Amino acid sequence: MFLAAGSAFGAVEADLLAAYDSSYASSLGGQANAQVTIANAITGSNAINDRSGTGARVRVVGYLQSASNNNQTSTLGGYVGWMANYDSRLADVVDRGAAVGADLVTYVCAPVTSETSAAVAQQPGMYSSFGPGNFWSAVVAHELGGHNYGRSHSDGLLNPKSIMLHNYCGGGSAPPYLFTNFNLWFNGVRFVGDGNNCSQGGLINGGDNSLPTATSAQGVADRREHLAASPRLDAVVRRWSFNRAAAAAPAGTTITDQVTGTALAVVRGVGATFTGAGLRIPGGGTGNLAASSIPAYIDLPNGILSSNTNVTIEVWATPLSAPNWARLLDFGRTVQAGDGLGSAGEYTGTPGTAAPGTTQSSDGIMLSADIGTNLSAQRFESKLDGTALTLDAALPTVAGVPHHYAITYTSNGSGGRWQWFRDGDAVTYLDVSYPLSSIEDVNNWLGRSLWSGDNMANNEYAEVRISNVAFTRDQVLANYLLGPNFTSTASTMLTTSDVAGASSFNAAGKWNDAAAPSSLKRYETHGHTLNTPATSFAVAFGGQSLALNGGRLLFKGLASSTVTIADLLVSAGTLTHAGTGVFTLAGALAVDADGVRIYGANGSLVIASALTGAGPATYVGQATTLTGSNTAYTGKTCVGDGNTGTLIIDSPARLGTAPATLVSDQLVFNRGTLQNTATFALNEATRGILIDVSGATFNVATGTTLTVTSPLSSPNLGTGIYAGTIRKRGPGTLVLGGATSGFNGGLYLDSGSTTANDGALRLTNGQVLANARSPFYITNNNGGSSVLQLDGSTGAITQTQSLWLNGRTTPSPALQNLAGLNALGGVTLDVGGSSYILQSDAGTLRFNGALTAIATGTRTFTLQGAGDFNLAGGVTNGNATVALVKTGAGILNLNSSAAHTGGTTLSGGTLLLGSAGTFGSGALSVAASTTLAGTGSIAASTTISGFHTPGAPFGTQTFSGSLAYAASARLRWTLQDNTAALSSTGRLVAGTVSVAGGAALDLVLNGALSTTNYFNAFWTQPRTWSVLASSAQTGVFTLGTVSVDSLDQSAAGKGAFSLVQSVAGVTVQWTPTAFAAWRGTVFVAQAGTAGTAAFDVDPDGDGLKNGIEYLLGSDPVIRGASPAPSQLGDGRLSLAFSRSTTATDVVAIVQAADSPAGPWTDLASSTGGAPFVGLAAGATVQETGSGTLRTVEVGDAVPIDEVAHPRRFLRLFVTLSVP
Repeated sequence: MFLAAGSAFGAVEADLLAAYDSSYASSLGGQANAQVTIANAITGSNAINDRSGTGARVRVVGYLQSASNNNQTSTLGGYVGWMANYDSRLADVVDRGAAVGADLVTYVCAPVTSETSAAVAQQPGMYSSFGPGNFWSAVVAHELGGHNYGRSHSDGLLNPKSIMLHNYCGGGSAPPYLFTNFNLWFNGVRFVGDGNNCSQGGLINGGDNSLPTATSAQGVADRREHLAASPRLDAVVRRWSFNRAAAAAPAGTTITDQVTGTALAVVRGVGATFTGAGLRIPGGGTGNLAASSIPAYIDLPNGILSSNTNVTIEVWATPLSAPNWARLLDFGRTVQAGDGLGSAGEYTGTPGTAAPGTTQSSDGIMLSADIGTNLSAQRFESKLDGTALTLDAALPTVAGVPHHYAITYTSNGSGGRWQWFRDGDAVTYLDVSYPLSSIEDVNNWLGRSLWSGDNMANNEYAEVRISNVAFTRDQVLANYLLGPNFTSTASTMLTTSDVAGASSFNAAGKWNDAAAPSSLKRYETHGHTLNTPATSFAVAFGGQSLALNGGRLLFKGLASSTVTIADLLVSAGTLTHAGTGVFTLAGALAVDADGVRIYGANGSLVIASALTGAGPATYVGQATTLTGSNTAYTGKTCVGDGNTGTLIIDSPARLGTAPATLVSDQLVFNRGTLQNTATFALNEATRGILIDVSGATFNVATGTTLTVTSPLSSPNLGTGIYAGTIRKRGPGTLVLGGATSGFNGGLYLDSGSTTANDGALRLTNGQVLANARSPFYITNNNGGSSVLQLDGSTGAITQTQSLWLNGRTTPSPALQNLAGLNALGGVTLDVGGSSYILQSDAGTLRFNGALTAIATGTRTFTLQGAGDFNLAGGVTNGNATVALVKTGAGILNLNSSAAHTGGTTLSGGTLLLGSAGTFGSGALSVAASTTLAGTGSIAASTTISGFHTPGAPFGTQTFSGSLAYAASARLRWTLQDNTAALSSTGRLVAGTVSVAGGAALDLVLNGALSTTNYFNAFWTQPRTWSVLASSAQTGVFTLGTVSVDSLDQSAAGKGAFSLVQSVAGVTVQWTPTAFAAWRGTVFVAQAGTAGTAAFDVDPDGDGLKNGIEYLLGSDPVIRGASPAPSQLGDGRLSLAFSRSTTATDVVAIVQAADSPAGPWTDLASSTGGAPFVGLAAGATVQETGSGTLRTVEVGDAVPIDEVAHPRRFLRLFVTLSVP
């Protein structure tokens, strides 16, 4: 989670007075123990709110033990009533609450014995009351962190149990303790109330207890004006700043006190480094190591406690891990004598000194970073001469988060009170009977314990300040809000806040010089509020500069107007729109390390100022538009902080310059919205984007594209907790294309509107949402529209998540595959209109989960587009009767169960079933020009008006339901190889089959994987294949088209197909031509070799090609004599030869010519195995013999002595007869 240093105020923070009666304090051993118990519980409750993304927190502004001991005198509700009605028995509590500006007042006191509740709180309201044993984090979060903010039981979740059902419905909730939130998942459950709440009432906020509603939660926080004190910087007597440039800090490195210029803080030991923000010590060993090897610590000068009467110690430190009993600080002396190089009990750390051996503390104060190795437990101890007073705290702490630790000592003469604070909140106190001068503070160490057996600390220190006064709680808070290493450049300060209706902006007002701001002076607000004038006109600050150090600038304009501040510096300050219209800030705005909070309470803001600095900027409330030149700004940007926030930009340059190396939370969203006004990309590899607990919304303007490829991440909230969502809004296109997978929250693609067009969210990389929660929600319904687009053109996108889809009344697709082989989980249909459209434009869109419905009634999936679909997860009804419609040219692949009962309509493209594909009940309709293909089994009643290609290319498709072929239907039988094996064919097995007149059966032998070759020896034999086996076929198919083979050869001349049909089905039959059969007989194994067995080749080299040999009845593999011309008795040439009557598929012609070059004249011919007949006048034909071989002699039509024909040539010409 992101929390800027110095910005610990939550979006709806309330100030709390914690009151208790004397019996409660006594039961815990005194008021100090009571207060630390309360502080622990409040801090724990705040952690629950932070973890749950509520944006709400509570700050203790005071403690009070009531004057009246009310132990067991009323119910808890009675105590609340006393406070609400100003009963005299708790009037002092009510009065103290008003005096300290408390928004909430709680009272801890034992109720009457008949009490059944652990606590009672107004909802919403100011007052709450707790039984003594029930003031702990979960109950506090439920009551004053929950009910007082308007949160109800009814929005709670029962399993896992949320905070608002703690102690309801059969027991308490369990760690990690969470409020319900649409953006949270815990142990696989979306953490949203579902109405199952043991009769606690209907949902109020839709099952989301995290929503800080404006009328309740914000009203709680704003019930009373926050009382601010000025910081105390005038009493600082020692100050060490550790923010040197990044570098090593070897032993002996010194840091000079900025007050005296002489007192030195010295680095002892090894491994310390300056980080630029602080001095980091490494931890890693105990204190019983020699100076040359001990892990580094910081040694402050002697006497920094004992030289004062009163004191405040401020330490800005960041615990980085939890070494055993590591110290934040340990000031005092040891029981042992020391190393002899300094005062008694002092270990100087001088180079070369040996390990100290076993040591224990004698005098001093100690604040541990942890107890044992528990970073969320702390010990505060005061000791004199071996006698210790100790109080333990249990403040939730996250490694790496900086804190402000303050310890004060207030003298009463002979003794005094130690009190310690963290981040401005009082934790506890210890009353002691000795003055500071009694302490022998000769070892004043940061990160090292006076007990040598404890581990060295792993902390980073930013600054240490020692003041010679004891700060009040409000002063501690004010100093905390200044942040570390603060240096004032102003000469004039606000002494208190402007009250309503007053303004010191350009008036003497509350300035300590009692004069209006002048261009010759610099000004600071500290923690106070500065109002702008209540005017409708532009105003400009008259001072040279203005610094908001923990304070507020409150815009009070009466209309849209511009406030110009030439030089505005903000450090943990807030710019608040509390006026009318649009608040425009012009000039220059510098943000230091402690950040700025820009809060649109009453309206929107425009920051026209040029942003500079390195501190975080947090935007909450109504929209803020950045229009300035912000290239000099390097700070983090946080949109929303649990409360809503909106940031409007036209370029990533408005966010400032990206860091040199990756910062994972450079841009943070926590219930925040980024709105664009132009097309741009957030594509810097170093500007990491943290989608915090309550998520991010990207509102993309019409006609624009917002591309996000910067690394996305989610908060780490512990095992099993996932948080943060990405929401898409607006009609433009959001492109998510990052290559990292650090985001593990949810995805909402739209606003859930019935009318809005929320454009497109396009994924271009499968990694960006690889670890996101499932499902993705597409909830625009009825007239609303939105679409998830998958663009896998640069690589496949495989998402394991499913889709949750609401129906529309518009024909807009909810899912669109633009390109590539992409995958999602399943799709669940919810309520809305009747249109549920999934579209694939190109490539393949695969669903690894089921298409189903949670809604009731009839719900229809429409799959459309030129691209393909793969329903790997099948189709089920769920709660509805699900129907399926396929349109467009693409292929719908199904290799799983389609168990829906609403029917399937194939209106376009192809439905391809795999071997595991099944269709249950419900009609299947295959329209004209569409194709049903593949294998699998179909129980549905099926009507085919288009193409049916079982196998596709081979295998069996089974129908157990009725199968009907319309007149337009074309059953396509496929054969993949030169074989009669059914495994190479496509076939179908069916029950009842009806075939309408006109339905045809096409034969396909040239599919993509086909190796068929009609010339192959296989085809020289008759063959049959079963195409359709049925129990009862009526009607018959006509034989449709017959394809060429895989070599583009026609079957003509090689054989012919025919159909054999009966009630039992359809068989395809092949009958080879006579030449093909002869070829198979004479060539056997070589029958399919064209160079040997083709019609026009001569394998034996005798001058007779196979076609001639076939006609003559001769052996084509044994050389023989060719037919030769001879002279007839009448002086004519003749040609004699044999003719096989089985050569029924050739045309044989005897021709004559005067020259070998022709022209040739046909004398006689034989067709289809018939005898030769004359063709030319004068030619003679004689055929003799019987059986299959006849003798033929054909005489020329011209005598050999005819002058016109001095030479004559005869030849026999044979061609294959192709039907």
